[in-house]
Parts: sequence; C-alpha cells; structure tokens
Amino acid sequence: MKRRLLILLVCLVPLVWLSRAVAQPAPAVPNHLGYGSNMADLDYTLLQNIGFDWAKLFGGPGGQQPVNILVRIDANVTDLNNLAGFINEVSQLAAGSGDFIEAYEIGNEPNLDASYGWAAPPVAADYKTVLCAAYDAIKAQDPTAIVVSAGLAPTGRVSGNWNGHAGHNGLFQDEREFFREFLQAGGGACLDAVGYHPYGFSADYDVAPDSASSNPARNCTNGFCFRGTEKIYEIMVQNGLGEKKVWATEFGWITEPPAHCLSDPGWQGRAWQIVSEQKQAANLRGAFEYAHANWPWMGAMFVFNLNFNTVGWYAECEQMRFYGVEDRPAEAALRALVKHPATYGPGLSFGPGAFALMVTPADLPLTQV
Repeated sequence: MKRRLLILLVCLVPLVWLSRAVAQPAPAVPNHLGYGSNMADLDYTLLQNIGFDWAKLFGGPGGQQPVNILVRIDANVTDLNNLAGFINEVSQLAAGSGDFIEAYEIGNEPNLDASYGWAAPPVAADYKTVLCAAYDAIKAQDPTAIVVSAGLAPTGRVSGNWNGHAGHNGLFQDEREFFREFLQAGGGACLDAVGYHPYGFSADYDVAPDSASSNPARNCTNGFCFRGTEKIYEIMVQNGLGEKKVWATEFGWITEPPAHCLSDPGWQGRAWQIVSEQKQAANLRGAFEYAHANWPWMGAMFVFNLNFNTVGWYAECEQMRFYGVEDRPAEAALRALVKHPATYGPGLSFGPGAFALMVTPADLPLTQV
C-alpha cells in the first residue's frame, strides 16, 4: 500500500507542477514609460485630465508647480565658444531652481545645421563637449537630476563625407552617424537618457524601420517612422549603453490643413507626411501601447503636440497646428489609453504620470524630410 501511495505521489507531483505552470498568468510587463505631450499653452487641467503630470519649460519654473518639470536648455555652437559662460548659466539655473526641476534636456536636434539645431555645420564631438559641461554643472548642484541628451532629428540616410564625417553634407548629418560619433567621443558618460524625435511621418506606428512599401502607411525607407527608434537603441547596445533608456522628446503625426495652406512655405516637403485625424489618433495610441509592450528601454514619450491648434497666436497655416490633438479624435484616444507610468530610482525618476513640452514658434521642430 505504501509503495502504491509513493508511486501515486511521484506521478502526481509532475502533474501538479505542470498544472501550476500552465495556470500561472504571464508576468506583467514592468512599467517603464512616461506619458506626455508638447504644449503651446500650459493648460494644466487638460494635461492632467488626459493623465499627464509633467511640463517641459524653457527656463526656470519660478517656484513649485502643480506638475513635475523638465527644462530644455539651449545648447549650440555659441555655447561651445563661450563654455565658461554656459557653465555659469546652467549652474545658476540648477542652484536657483533645482528644487523645482526634475529633469533637464540639453539642446535640441544638434545634428541639424545653422538654420536651426546646432547653429553651424554639426559636429558630434562638439555637442558632446557642451553636453558634458552641462551634465557636470547640473550634477554638482543636484546629483539626482535627470540629464537627457538633445533629441536628434531623423534626417534619413544622408550622402556625403563632410570633413571626414560620414553621412554629412555640410549642412546636416545622418542622425545615426551623428549618434555613433557622439558615443565614440565619450558622450554616453554625460547623460541619463538619450533623446530622440521619432516622428511617424506617413507610416503607421508599427511599421518596421527601413522597410519599403508602395503604400505610404507601410513605408519606412530611410527610417522615417516611429520604430526608427529601434536603430538608435541598437547603436546604444553596440556601444555598451544598453542599460540606458531612450526618451522620445517629440513624436507625432501631422493632419491635413485647408487646401490653401499647402502652398505656405512652412508646408514645403511635408504634404507626403499627412494622415487623417482618425489615423493620427490610432497611431498615437498604438505607439504608446507598442512601446509599453515591446520596448523596455523606452522611457518618457512626448506627443507633439497637445494644443498648438487651439491657441490664438499661431497663423492659420502654421504647420505645428496640425500636429495638435486637442478637440480632435486623438485627444479622446489618449484619454482612453491605459497608462503604465514608471517610477524610477534616484537619479532617473519620474512619478505616476508623464511629460509635456511647451514650444514657441522659434522652437519649431524641423526634422529633415
């Protein structure tokens, strides 16, 4: 009898283990995202109703605000040429307002040329010098602050070899080549997260990078799609930076303006990127869901934009208005989005909520097309 009982137990144990293994639900994906948007007007009520609780500003907040603060600091060749003055300004900002600022982004699209980003033909090693100066100045005042490198502009694959820089035409540089040079120069030691601007262009949120199609919604040649971010992370891994996160400091899809706006200079080179308002809504929601499920290395994601379309100070045909989501289907889609906000440890932390970014006309996003 004892022998039969022993045999029965031996037979049942694997079955119990197997049944438990089958019955166990799949482990939940750890929360790692921040949810946010760029704003023309700091409408904190709308921001919080959608579920976001960060704002990005272009100077000190002047005191405690109802949301967490990310400040973008201008950084270009002028600051490289006056590094001592730049360090002093950054130090004063961090010392005077550091108690009210959780994160800093250093510069904007530094792989672009004199007309916008770097204010000169871009050189990654020069940007690294300015970033590291800012990083040291901020950390000296607040070691727990988050420092994010400037969001790179997607340029596509650029031909040329300006002054020995691959993918450089003397005006702007392929973002992947710029990023490789930046890391080779040691820039990875001066950031807590890597900034990137993965605009969707005409492609749906889930289109694989560098894939070609005759259907604009499925075409991502030159990396012009949201998932082009994956190529940036690949470079991070190749250079030993895989433990860091990417922050999508701008991303979005542009919708159709009135027909007469298409001849406006601001629309030059943009018409091919237009999607319907319904497609914009689906892509924005899908992008957050895709990143949550597939990109554990993604941190904060900033929709461009929340409300440029509803404020009164932009011209009717200003192209930034047509990225806006307020009072469009995308607003409802983002409200309905199930959010999985991350909570990071000291030195790289954001609480339950997300990010917003306030941009003026001078801060127009000029991703290369």
